[in-house]
Amino acid sequence: MLTLDDLHAAIESFQPDVVVVGAGVAGASVTYHLTHPPSSPSSTYAPPSLPLPRVLLLDAGKAGQGRQRDLAGEPSFLTSDVSSADSSVPHHPDGESSSSSTFPFHPSGTAVFPSSSSSSSSSSTSLPSACQTVKMIVTVYPSSSSSFIAHHGERGARTYLRFASQGVEMQKTLAKRLCMAGDREGEGTGGYGGLVEKGSMYVCSKGEEDAFWEEFQLLRRLMLPEGQREEGRDEAREEPSSSPIRWCEEEEVVAMHGSQAGFTRGIFFPQDAVIDSTSYTHALIQAAVATGRALLLEDCPAVEGVEEEGGREGGREGGVILSFNSLFEEGNTSVVKIRVPRTVIATGGFFLSPSPLAGILRPCFSYLAAVPSLPSQPPSGPSPNFFTFGFTHDWCVVASGHVRVSGEDHFSALKPPRRKARSRALVEWVRARYGGKEGGRKGRIRVADASELRAGGREGEEEEVLGNARHGVYGETPDSLPLVGSDGKRGKEGEKKGGKGGGKGRLVYCLGCNAWGQSSLTYAASLVPGLLGYRELSAEQEEAARLMSVRRFRRDR
Repeated sequence: MLTLDDLHAAIESFQPDVVVVGAGVAGASVTYHLTHPPSSPSSTYAPPSLPLPRVLLLDAGKAGQGRQRDLAGEPSFLTSDVSSADSSVPHHPDGESSSSSTFPFHPSGTAVFPSSSSSSSSSSTSLPSACQTVKMIVTVYPSSSSSFIAHHGERGARTYLRFASQGVEMQKTLAKRLCMAGDREGEGTGGYGGLVEKGSMYVCSKGEEDAFWEEFQLLRRLMLPEGQREEGRDEAREEPSSSPIRWCEEEEVVAMHGSQAGFTRGIFFPQDAVIDSTSYTHALIQAAVATGRALLLEDCPAVEGVEEEGGREGGREGGVILSFNSLFEEGNTSVVKIRVPRTVIATGGFFLSPSPLAGILRPCFSYLAAVPSLPSQPPSGPSPNFFTFGFTHDWCVVASGHVRVSGEDHFSALKPPRRKARSRALVEWVRARYGGKEGGRKGRIRVADASELRAGGREGEEEEVLGNARHGVYGETPDSLPLVGSDGKRGKEGEKKGGKGGGKGRLVYCLGCNAWGQSSLTYAASLVPGLLGYRELSAEQEEAARLMSVRRFRRDR
């Protein structure tokens, strides 16, 4: 792990113009766009207004995998179970502690399966590499259309669907260009860094059909270009030929999922995809580093606070102060501050106290499991991505035949996680739908500890061991949108001048749900050079930036 002295020396040597905090998909995407000129085919910018910057990308863990160790070098909640040696501490029925005092909270890391080459993964030998394809790239927002419109109006919903669609295409294009370029054999089966372009299917269950049909009608109207929003087709349940989504009747849904699954209708999004987000992140970073204008530092001290300096001070331009805690042997801490010219905060579960984002960005847990193939599951993988009406579960069949399933319980990540209970619930949910007449294998599911996985399980084990399960932290907002742009004085001034989306500032945020937000955060990352003043944004980009602006919750906006 790097020390603060190492970090300070790297900053002094590299002399970055921008420091990006967080090397996940969002941070890697920001770094890529900052280091590539607008003439690149993936760019939608006007000519640059400043030279391309030098970018330092920091992560408290490994790029694309989240932070997996605490400051003392011990595994954090991403890789170990929560337990307490104090018998007086109450425990959950599944053996997990209910006391937050035993919980080493670290606000980073989405739920991903480590790569097979990761030495820190105790289960990498038992997990097929195809299960690493874990992230959806979807167009729709993580709420119903009516709920989204209640927050942002119909124009806001159309704006989101437009830029999310562009984010989907941007991510697919970059994956094809940067991941395994030239290798056509893997296309459609997890090539191009795990990219699978088979769309996604939104499904409902019995009793939800009427509400689901209304959702389809509203989505279709919002997604069609003006002038093509045809009426009078509802009873026949037909779509205009130019419709970007398609209605699926019960026969088609049952043919794919079986009758036991209980899904009765579907909405198909043909442009959606799934991707191995870790491989994709690595490819973006490698492309940025190859320009000579970017440097990645992993296993860094965690940033504990950020503060934007305004105006000139002592004859120098303002900047951003990054705060770090320095640990001493006697257990005391001292705050160390490092000044940099500009900063982008791109950590999905980012949480500081005190923080300007407190109450706006809420860190929550997400859970991920891999289930061996079952008798009634959809055809052999890779399959389209599936998600339920209400967004309780998303899943797909990967090339190995495993069902990759994930879900969120919207439970605050400031409390201990319930990895065992939630992972069991995910697996049982899959088995209830695809396990055949008997519901799949019998017996209680037990989530193994890391030490058991390394030892290969217990001899004579009767319970089925679920070792391929992970959990991590993602960020929720009250209105299902990422937080993008500047929250400081410069951002406010920028909004007053011509209504620029989010304003230009030295401290810019690019935060949000790092699972559902793959497409919207990918698009948002492409706006960051403009929000930092390196490019001029188009009118369409400014509208998108205003919609996602971190300042949308401020009373003085």
